[in-house]
Amino acid sequence: MPQKIKQNPEFKNYQVICVHENKVDCQDVLDIHGNTIEVRDKMLILSDATQYINSNGGITYVYNLDLPSLIEAKNLKMLRRNVAITRIFEYDKEKPIAWGTVGAFAVAIIAILF
Repeated sequence: MPQKIKQNPEFKNYQVICVHENKVDCQDVLDIHGNTIEVRDKMLILSDATQYINSNGGITYVYNLDLPSLIEAKNLKMLRRNVAITRIFEYDKEKPIAWGTVGAFAVAIIAILF
C-alpha cells in the first residue's frame, strides 16, 4: 500500500494539471514552498504555470511539459525526499562531550554548595 502523503489544508482545492504529449495528469497540490509546487511525485516551478481559478475556490496550475522537464520535476521531488531522510539519520549521531560546558557547570555547582 503506498504511503499517504499529507496535504497542507491551505491548498486542499488546488490542483496541478501536467500535459505531456498525449497524456494529461491531474494531481492535488500538497504544498507550495516559495516558488515551487509540490505534488505526489513532482516538484514544479510556480512561475512556469498558467493559473486558473477553479469552481471549488482554489487555483488550478496547468503545465505543458516536455520529457526533459518532466524527468527533472520527478528528480527534484526524489532529491528533496532523499535529503530529508539523510538529515533524519544525521540527527542521532554521537556528538563529542563539550568539556568546557561540563567544566562551567561543575564550577557553578561547587560554588553553590560551598
